[in-house]
Amino acid sequence: MTKKIMRSAIDAGFRWSAAHRILREVVERERHWSGGMFSYGYAVNMFANAAKYRDFWERRSFSHSSVHLTPLGTYFAFQGNSGRVDWTGAYVREDGTIGRFQGRHNYPLYCVGCGRADLRVADEFMCTAEFSLPATLLIKIPLNPGGGHQPTERRAEAAWREKARLLEQEHAAKAPPIVEPPPPPAPAPRPQPVHERPVKPRGPVEALLISVLSSLWGTFKFLLLIALIGLAAGRK
Repeated sequence: MTKKIMRSAIDAGFRWSAAHRILREVVERERHWSGGMFSYGYAVNMFANAAKYRDFWERRSFSHSSVHLTPLGTYFAFQGNSGRVDWTGAYVREDGTIGRFQGRHNYPLYCVGCGRADLRVADEFMCTAEFSLPATLLIKIPLNPGGGHQPTERRAEAAWREKARLLEQEHAAKAPPIVEPPPPPAPAPRPQPVHERPVKPRGPVEALLISVLSSLWGTFKFLLLIALIGLAAGRK
C-alpha cells in the first residue's frame, strides 16, 4: 500500500487545482491586501519583507511555538493577526527557498505538530509543538543588511563547525583501512655440520703396491700400443 504524501500548498511540487485558482482570483480582488501604514495590508507586507532575512527566523526559532513544520520539511509562520481575515505568513524550505503566502486559497497547510494549521480558528496561529530551524538551514538564509548579526554569527559558526565535523567523519569512513605490515620472516635454519671421516694416511706397503701397479699399467699400455702398430703394418 502506497503511503499518501501530505503535501502542503507551500511545499515544492504542489499542484494547484481549478478550485484553487478560482478562489485565488476572488481573494486577490479583496481590498484588505492594500492600505496605508497601520493597515492590515501594510502589516502583511512588512511581515513578508522581514521573513526574507535570517534574523527573522532565528528569533522565531527561540520563540515559543511560533514556527510550524510541514511533513516535507518546510518551516512556516503565520502573520500575527492574519487569522482574522485569511491565513497569511511566510515559509522557508529545506533548501533555503523563502516565500510568502496570503489568502485562504493557500490550502492545505499541514503541520507535524498541530495537524491542519489552516483550519485553526481565528487568532490561534501558534503551534502546539516547538520547532527550531537548524543552523544548517539558517546559514542558507541571507543576513539583514540593516540588522545586528551577533546571534546569527554565533549560530553560523556553530553550523560550520558541525559541517566540518560531519565532513571529517565522512572522510574517515572513506579512508582505506590500515593494513598492518606482515611479520618478519622466520630465520632460516642453520646448516648442520657435515661430519667427514678422517682420511687415514697410507702405510709404506700400500704405497709401494700402488706404485708398482701404476708402473705395470703404464707398461701394459705401451705394449698394447706397439702391438696395434705392428698389426696395422702387417695388413698393408
